[in-house]
Amino acid sequence: MKIKTAVQPQPVRTSYTPLKASFGIVIDGGGSKTQFYYTNANTFIPNRTITPMKLKAFLNIVDPDKIISNGDKSSQLTVTWYENSESAQITSENSNYTLNADGTLLVKKNVSPTTPVQILCRATYVDSRNKNTLVYTDTFTLNSIQKSDDQLSLSVNQPAKITYNPLKDSQYIDIAAALKMGSETVADANVVYWWYKVENGEETLINSSDLNIEYVSGQGTNTLRIDADNTYMSVIRCRAAYYTGTKPSAPTDDTLMAETAIVYKIPPIKAFVYSPNGNTIRQGMANMTFYVKILTNKEELTTDQINKYFFVKWFKKSSAAGATATEIGHGSSISVTADSLRLSGGLQMSVYPEVYEIGPYTVLTTKSGDPIRTGANEVIIARG
Repeated sequence: MKIKTAVQPQPVRTSYTPLKASFGIVIDGGGSKTQFYYTNANTFIPNRTITPMKLKAFLNIVDPDKIISNGDKSSQLTVTWYENSESAQITSENSNYTLNADGTLLVKKNVSPTTPVQILCRATYVDSRNKNTLVYTDTFTLNSIQKSDDQLSLSVNQPAKITYNPLKDSQYIDIAAALKMGSETVADANVVYWWYKVENGEETLINSSDLNIEYVSGQGTNTLRIDADNTYMSVIRCRAAYYTGTKPSAPTDDTLMAETAIVYKIPPIKAFVYSPNGNTIRQGMANMTFYVKILTNKEELTTDQINKYFFVKWFKKSSAAGATATEIGHGSSISVTADSLRLSGGLQMSVYPEVYEIGPYTVLTTKSGDPIRTGANEVIIARG
């Protein structure tokens, strides 16, 4: 009979290469870790009570064994936040912060220049290969810089004079304003803007009134859009006010002002006559066609540009002594009968255009300056 021998089992354990991880606290919206505190105005920029900052725990994983997919694993973290030390956990009862469901932290606290705040984050991640819990920590310091130079200044992004050439420039001009306190731009939540057009020294709030045909959009915001094809010259002035509580309804500081002027101007042109029929009236020819060619800065304008921005009158004139010119039509081209151009006795007939700039759209007015309106009380606008 064979005797069975007992053998001790040899345990076999699976070993995994440690994960390579990159972990840290990142700003996921709402500004920077540094604020500026202006003593005279008693205000913070940015003001986190108005524009909170969102912090996020970020984890990027690389698995050398290629079992876990590489990349962002932030959504798989279990996150705990602390203020200054792990003995002071941030909870939903702390009104200076909001704990979001996705694990991010909304910071609504303004930090004193003399007392920086350190945000601590403790996050855990479960390694799905072996079910081990990995712990990651990071700190993020919030601070403020105190400034006493809190003088307000207003500027726009355009030069003092904008020359608009309708032949090549975009007809829409954006004028962006910025209010600064010292060297820092004031957040939109703390500033209100008003836009005016200035005529004969008088300010008029520019808006969608049917008399403000140059206005497109932007009243009350930091960027005004003007249709430069609807004005010969517009002086645009911006005013602004800084506030932290009740939003002002009108400017209170006359020194906070910036302006620019938009001038409609077509550069000098040269006009030429061209006829595909040549300059000789041949036997049997019924008609002759003439075209005007217009050059500006050595570039030839298209027919559409000529028709839109210029009015062309055509004339013919005999070379006979004392002859006067006769108008024969208008437009970028003209066709006339050959018989109307034939002369005898060695005389010649000249055909030539006179070119007039039409100008931008304007509101038609009476001699007294009142706008002309239709029966439906709509203003009438036209070029010229």
